[in-house]
Amino acid sequence: MSSFFLEGSNIMKLEINHEIVSKILKDFLVFLEDGVVDTPERFPYLMACVHFMEELEKKGVEVSFDTFDSEIVDAIAKEIGEYLSH
Repeated sequence: MSSFFLEGSNIMKLEINHEIVSKILKDFLVFLEDGVVDTPERFPYLMACVHFMEELEKKGVEVSFDTFDSEIVDAIAKEIGEYLSH
């Protein structure tokens, strides 16, 4: 078999893998968004950051989650992990 067919096959496999992972992540994101909306008390760090960012945006200051300290980002990741483990 020529290398052209092998390369084409690998590209097709990557595209299929990408499609499958994208669908899974989309469903995962919807599940997580529902959890945050339905039980915001389980996500105190995330909600505090969102409110902080909203207040700054009202004042014309744009911020992203990249501006937060790694300890805060870790706390948000922990909240999400704990939510997903239950």
